[in-house]
Amino acid sequence: MATPKRKFAVRYYFIDPSGDRVLKASSALLDGIIARRRFIPDWAGMKVRMVEVIATVAGDRLRVASVKGTYMHFESEGFWDRPMEARTAIAHLELASRDRDPDDRHRRRFIERRVAASRWHVDGEIFAAIQSDLEGGKRVKGKAPWQWAAPSEADADFE
Repeated sequence: MATPKRKFAVRYYFIDPSGDRVLKASSALLDGIIARRRFIPDWAGMKVRMVEVIATVAGDRLRVASVKGTYMHFESEGFWDRPMEARTAIAHLELASRDRDPDDRHRRRFIERRVAASRWHVDGEIFAAIQSDLEGGKRVKGKAPWQWAAPSEADADFE
């Protein structure tokens, strides 16, 4: 059986907190961060802007279909902050749920604020750099500003 052709591609980018430099994130990098096999000491205790891009595949070209600006939170040691991300994900699910009691307006406003604080609008130079990368022009790669550090033995439980 032949493998079907890809119809879309998903790409992730970090926006360097020290500036507006766009850094392309590989799948291996994201897997390492989420599985807690990797951490970024330079980003310890920070909320780092991230962009998720969904692009359609048209022949040998990628065309932007969806761009979503979000954040990735890091703990004090530089690991991905799972509890913070879980709270944000729960807020998104609660907001999407139609089963909420309409009299619970204060809770709904709190959830709406949390969801709004978890997004940012991607535009300007950042969008232009991402689009250039997708179109095969100037690559966004380059040397990343962080150094990888081996996880400590105390974090072996998370692997």
